Amino acid sequence: MVRSFELEDGKEIIKNLDSPEELKYSLSKSTYSFLFKNRMRMKPRDLRVSLMALGSEFSFPTTVNIELNRRCVLRCKHCYIPFSNLNRKEGELFDNYSIKDIKNLFQSLKNMGVFLVILTGGEPFLNKNFRSFLDEATKLGMVVEIFSNLQQIPRWFAEDDNKYRVNRFQTSIYSIDPKVHDLVTSGKGSLKNTLKNLKLIKGLGYRVEVASPLMCFNFETRMKTKKYFADRHITQSFSWPIVNEYYEGHKGKDTLNITKDQFIQFVEENPDFMMCPAFENMEHICSAGRLLFSISAEGDVFPCSQFPRKMGNIKEESIENIMRGRRMCGVACLSPKDIDKKEYLYNFCMGNNYSETGDPLKVSEFSKKMYKQYENYIKRKEVK
Repeated sequence: MVRSFELEDGKEIIKNLDSPEELKYSLSKSTYSFLFKNRMRMKPRDLRVSLMALGSEFSFPTTVNIELNRRCVLRCKHCYIPFSNLNRKEGELFDNYSIKDIKNLFQSLKNMGVFLVILTGGEPFLNKNFRSFLDEATKLGMVVEIFSNLQQIPRWFAEDDNKYRVNRFQTSIYSIDPKVHDLVTSGKGSLKNTLKNLKLIKGLGYRVEVASPLMCFNFETRMKTKKYFADRHITQSFSWPIVNEYYEGHKGKDTLNITKDQFIQFVEENPDFMMCPAFENMEHICSAGRLLFSISAEGDVFPCSQFPRKMGNIKEESIENIMRGRRMCGVACLSPKDIDKKEYLYNFCMGNNYSETGDPLKVSEFSKKMYKQYENYIKRKEVK
């Protein structure tokens, strides 16, 4: 079994394989191709697909999402983090980590086989140890992705001469109309700051992608936003639905979602958005807890960043033990056979389900109503 792999002068060293010389013949074509390519040149989506294939082939997690802190300078209306955390003054777990703690954390991740580290928040640049996290990931040959609102870029990063192994920056832009975007973020001038720093990051040679959660505030400006980034050859995508807060229960965030009619209009414009996964051909429902996992700002380990069910805490036990534990295995082993046919719907996401209903296998009533609206639309279209 593969436990870890690293880069050394462009050559791959695969550890703990019974027959390394037979590697080419024992791996799938896509996995072998991935291992012997320069992955820093791979598009983020291709990198993730390849990592999932690698982890699936050898049964180990290749990706981790680390929530460095929950503090943020913006107060986005749809944010899954409660204001009490966003406003927090004192440091959180990873703010208080020593260099030794950071080294031990990354060594554990490396030993497990993790290759892709996603650093997020809150706003990750607010973490005083952010640079040390980047340094350690780079030393161990890992690839990093950073999810930031890009309100501020530290001088040390802007002057780093691209020495860090950052494969992608992702930021959220809700509308290219500053009035709409700043309304969502509750931060005057926030769009201007993000666009300025997005240009800076892109100029440094980093890939940038824009996420645009679709909601009642920005629906009317969606096409203008889409065109703006398409014209500049920047990857941009919309997401749906808006879910409630992860850490303090339901807060009525679903009221921010678009209407049924708007939903149908959006699906008409983006027909692939409602593609339903062929669950009957899949061994597992999701990669969560199996090929990827998440560590919160408090040290809680989740199956993924969108599935905030606590599996354990790294302050109390090792990550390896948590990932091998009964609770995580219970999630990782879920199969399509475990899904009630009534819940067998489009865009099935265990994380969204859990956040809305408390049950990863049960879809929220809100989503069901929207899906029903979509089905009625399809039937009417077929009759015509």
